[in-house]
This record gives sequence, C-alpha cells and structure tokens, in this order.
Amino acid sequence: MKIIKCRFSNNKTYPVLLTSKGLPEFNSMLFCLIKLKAKSFNTKINHLVSIKLLNSYLNEKYKNENFENFLNENLIEEIDGFCHWMYHKKYNKSNDSVISNQSFDIYIRAISNFLEWYFIRKKISNNRLNEIKNKFKINLVHHPPKIREYKSLSELEVSNIKSIISINSNNNPFKNEYKLRNYLVIELLLQTGLRIGELLLLKIENVIKSDNNYYIQIAKNDNDFEDTRKIKPSIKNNWSYRIVSISHELYNLLDIYFIKYRKKISLKNKVKNGYIFISNSGQPLNLNSLNSIFIVIKTKYEIQFKDKIKLTPHALRHTFVNQLLEYLIDYEKIEMELAKDKLRQICGWSNSSPMPAFYAGYFINKRANEINIQRINNINYEI
Repeated sequence: MKIIKCRFSNNKTYPVLLTSKGLPEFNSMLFCLIKLKAKSFNTKINHLVSIKLLNSYLNEKYKNENFENFLNENLIEEIDGFCHWMYHKKYNKSNDSVISNQSFDIYIRAISNFLEWYFIRKKISNNRLNEIKNKFKINLVHHPPKIREYKSLSELEVSNIKSIISINSNNNPFKNEYKLRNYLVIELLLQTGLRIGELLLLKIENVIKSDNNYYIQIAKNDNDFEDTRKIKPSIKNNWSYRIVSISHELYNLLDIYFIKYRKKISLKNKVKNGYIFISNSGQPLNLNSLNSIFIVIKTKYEIQFKDKIKLTPHALRHTFVNQLLEYLIDYEKIEMELAKDKLRQICGWSNSSPMPAFYAGYFINKRANEINIQRINNINYEI
C-alpha cells in the first residue's frame, strides 16, 4: 500500500491510500473526505499513515485487511496486540530503529479516530464503541508535552528589518521590481499575523474598504482552478476564516502595487489570476519563493547588524500576537480572559486551542520579571 496526492475535479488536493492493487482504499478515502474535510493536509496524511499501519497488521495476522476483525470476541487483546506490534515492529527493517513515543501517540489517536468513525457507520453498540476508545487511550504513552519556543522579534529587530526592506533603502537587497511586493509581504504579516497559507491564498478581492476602515479577509476559495502551484497552500481550519484590519497606509500601498506593478506583470506574461502576491512570471507566489525572501532578508540583517536573528514568516505572526496582547492589556486595559478571546478571533484559533494561554503565560512571565528587576534595583545591598 502507498499514499499518493490526488487532485480532485474541484481542484482540491487530497492524500489517497492505495491498495496493493493500485485502487483507492474506500473507507480511508471516505474518512478523509467526510470526517477530515476541514483538517490540514498533514493531518490527513498522519491518519492515512496510521490506517496503512493498521492494514499491514491485519494483513500480516489475518492475510486480509478487514477492519471488522477488531470486532471479534477478543477485542481487548486485539487492540493490545496491534499496539504492541506497532511500537516494536513498525520499523522492523532495522533492529536499531524504533518509533518515538510522540509518533506512537499520534498514530494511536489517529487510528482511534478512524475506527470510531468506521464503527459508528456500522452501527455497533455504544458500549462496544466506548470499549474500543478506552482501550486505545490506555495504550497511549503520554509523552511529555513539547516545550514551545517563543519566537517573537523585539522592537529593535523589527525596526532593523524595516530599515532593510524599505522601498527607498540603499540596503534593500532586492531588485527594483520586487521591492514593493516583498515589503508588502513583511508589512502585511506584521499588521495581521496571517499564517503562511493564508498569506499565499490572499486575492485582490480580499482587500476590503468599508467607510474609513480597511481590512484583509481570509476567505474560502473553493473550486479555484487559478492555483497552478504544485504544492498548494491551504487554510488551517474553519476557525481561520476571519477579517483582520489593516492601516490606511498599507491599503494605499497595496493599491499602488496592484496598479503599477502587479498589473504590468500579468499583462506581460498574459497570465490571469486573482492572487495578490505573484512571481515575475505572473504565477501565484509559492512557499519556496516566500521562504527565499526571508532567507535573503535574514542574511542581509546578520551581515549589516552583525547579530543572529530567527526570521521566518511565523516569527512575524508571533510578533504580531505579542504586540496585540500588550496593547490590549496595557492600553485598552482589558482583562486577560477577554484579551485571550480577542486573540482567538483575530488570529483564527479554535475555542480549544492552547495558543492564547501560551501567549498570556509569556506576557505574565515578562511582566513578573520586570517587576522583580525593579524590586532588586530598589534594594540597598551592604557588602
């Protein structure tokens, strides 16, 4: 069995698990299309890898790939046997290779999700279903949670970056035809905190003016046959669809970019698409090109300022969230819980996302250290 990428007639790309005969495995494909419809491409891949492992186990033990083997009388032992097999035999090509606890838990949760969906369709009893779910939970390793690294840029770092990418800067490392586009990429990320996929999927129609207010809309682009990128960017989840305000100055610069630069490139290459950021050939800007922009800026920064910097598109999202939270607390005098709710809305996080609490924890820690420094400085030490 193998997993391939398949582009459907609605122009959406899905991973598909193929059987040994080269045909799509029906249950897993249906699961991806229905249950995982709103999930990211990588989440779908993780589930299909897990289902592939389950198929390998069933084929090795029963010489077939029938999921209903899990419904036999020895259900508990069956799940235990599969978990033991996966933990010790997933990488059986080499005795030195073992599956990590983190990967093991990811696969177990994915298989549990799939089998729950599968057996609900088969209308098995709730007691039996709960038995399956609980047994999978017992087999989780429960690896320690990953410690998140805080990647926000300082005010000085942001100021230095802007001095490099300023359109009129002599230090700007880009060709003239790219300067405004690349400046807008950085400024848009700093003002809105968009994810990479959201940025690359923006269209001209997503720039909105309402009275004297200006916005960027992250919206669905269904049936989008204009996207010619081999690896297509995607919206993370249904919570990502939102509207984020931008400054009047940024709106005007976008308008100039559309009229003076982007339009010329489209006419020159006879390419028509609605994406805001395009390459010099008129095609939608891809992930590799976006990362290249940041590599060039990072290299220029480290040479000019003789200092290391962790500059990525997502670092600008971290910076945006940090600045927004500080503004809400320090200037708007909003309570922390309400500020976290506003972060969820503006950043596109679900109600269960731990990210608002992560940023709140960093903010509290930063303030606590500032107070502690003041306390230390006010102590008269006698030596």
